[in-house]
Amino acid sequence: MTIAAWICGTGALAAGAYDWLDPERFRRARSPSVDHLIGALDPGAPGLVVLVDEAADELPRLVAASPGACVVVVLAQAGVARTVQLMQQGARSVVCTRAGFVDQVHAALQATQPEAIRPRWTPSERAIFSAIVTRSPAMAAIMEQIRSVARAPDTTVVIHGESGTGKELVANATHQLSQRAQKPLIAVNCGAIPEALFESELFGHERGAFSGATEDRKGRLELADGGTIFLDEIGELPLAMQAKLLRVLEDRQVWRVGARAPRPIDVRVIAASNRDLRKAVERGQFRADLFFRINVFPIALPPLRERGADVLHLAQHFFEQFNQQLERGLTGLTSAARARLVDHDYPGNIRELRNLMELAVITADGPMVEARDITLPAAGRAAPAAGGVQLTLAFGDRALENLERAAVVAALQRAGGNQTRAARLLGIQRLALARAAARLGVTTGRVRPGRDSRDPNAVLDPALALSDSGTPR
Repeated sequence: MTIAAWICGTGALAAGAYDWLDPERFRRARSPSVDHLIGALDPGAPGLVVLVDEAADELPRLVAASPGACVVVVLAQAGVARTVQLMQQGARSVVCTRAGFVDQVHAALQATQPEAIRPRWTPSERAIFSAIVTRSPAMAAIMEQIRSVARAPDTTVVIHGESGTGKELVANATHQLSQRAQKPLIAVNCGAIPEALFESELFGHERGAFSGATEDRKGRLELADGGTIFLDEIGELPLAMQAKLLRVLEDRQVWRVGARAPRPIDVRVIAASNRDLRKAVERGQFRADLFFRINVFPIALPPLRERGADVLHLAQHFFEQFNQQLERGLTGLTSAARARLVDHDYPGNIRELRNLMELAVITADGPMVEARDITLPAAGRAAPAAGGVQLTLAFGDRALENLERAAVVAALQRAGGNQTRAARLLGIQRLALARAAARLGVTTGRVRPGRDSRDPNAVLDPALALSDSGTPR
């Protein structure tokens, strides 16, 4: 089996790189520019890409467009700092001499398989998987798992992973790739529904079943009939509801509250949990029979800290998203900012990184996001942000809430206390900003004249401040 190999660059060094590749192992092709290369690569099997000299400057854009490619950079000469930078940006190897070229190419491909030569995806698969932003071999393997289980439309799937690792994206891809894609995907957050309402929400109810039941109502399971129901955080499901859910899975029929007869349903169940369900079974917090019933096809998502180059790949993705959404016109992230991002463990995973990048794009004062704009959680320590703003964040369950609070405060300060402008910076409605501010304990209003709107100690006009309910005092 030959591997597609693209050489991008000009001059004798690019011609040499073409000649050094064995034509019996590689299907060699030349590309005059990265723009041409991005259009020519097959996302389902991108293979090997060799960037020569100046073409290496476009490495971040290439890996963002084709995360599965195995990229080797060939330079006439490169110092340690440049080599480290290229590796951080996604290069699998950096070669400076012909003597080591072939060996390093083979080593890079060995480390990349099966991602670089994975089976080709159909156009519809590529479109669906485009929502999962990654260049990690571990995630490429998970996408192959999704492709496999999607072909079995009745098989129950359980997705394990920490909060913020993308479990809903996996559930959505599994549904979209299956024969059930034309039917609904109904998501249920099992931890967000009050226990007293859970039976009615999940199974539905008949008119007159209880006080306030003025009409028949389908539950989430019926709404998903023919499609998929996604039970997120299934570990939070009350034990009484676990028994009833097990009966539904076994009998494939649902009893509405107050009904005299069951209704047949045809649904695939995808469950997810950030808890270790086996340990929950041992502690008596989760039914063993339900666990074994849903754990037919388990998918384990790795935390972001184990996904290598995905940190910078996702950071670039979120930077571009928020830069465009907020119309900031920033040109990129500095190398110091990238290094700061790589050094963090991300207990909140992708969700935490997304919030970090949104805050960084809002607070950046220069043409690029600087290291000082990356406000990482710190226990009891104030982390400097752009414009001298001091933000104190803490590890643990409230880290993401603190990041959200910091984003609201930073937007208000940048907008001089103008809530409409601040809401526009955040990409939300003014009422949503008022509600978020009230929930997070942020006092909003206009900055008094003569004070620097970026000063964290700026006094807000109390006449314009909002009360805890989000209404003017």
